[in-house]
Amino acid sequence: MMKNKNNFMNIVGWALFVISIGIFTFQMGYLFISKKYQVEYIDDRLFYIINIFCILFLTLAIPLLINLKQRMKFIGAGIVFIFIMVHIFLLVSSNQAVKNITSISPNWKHILSIKENVEDGAAVYYRDYYGILARPKERLPFDTKGEFQVEWLANDIAAVTYEAKGQYHSTIYRYVW
Repeated sequence: MMKNKNNFMNIVGWALFVISIGIFTFQMGYLFISKKYQVEYIDDRLFYIINIFCILFLTLAIPLLINLKQRMKFIGAGIVFIFIMVHIFLLVSSNQAVKNITSISPNWKHILSIKENVEDGAAVYYRDYYGILARPKERLPFDTKGEFQVEWLANDIAAVTYEAKGQYHSTIYRYVW
């Protein structure tokens, strides 16, 4: 009975390790293709969230695969805690310079993404082409002020309202291929 439990925990540990390696490989692939194909994550904060998941899966896998002494577990937990706190700080601070406006369509097939430079109000609409990866499509005609209002008129049509130059402006985005 104990051997079956150890085998199960070993399988779970290896599965978690493989998942963490897969996530790490995905992140490395993103870093290489982002420059070549001018793609970005739909929301810049995804980079940090994916890194946090990678380290969490790795953290869960290691104790299942290797017998660690109590001291090593505490040291490892401290390192993981610091890593996650740094990523949470970067996640929050990255949205201070570039504000991400993200909205998912009612049928979950399309994602509206607008990235606004907080300093100068310049906003760029991103079109999702590769799942969670997107390319810049067009710059909004006016420098923005205030909040964006996004309303999905249909499963593939989104209306965006924003304030610029003391007036409200609306833009319609269609997701018809």
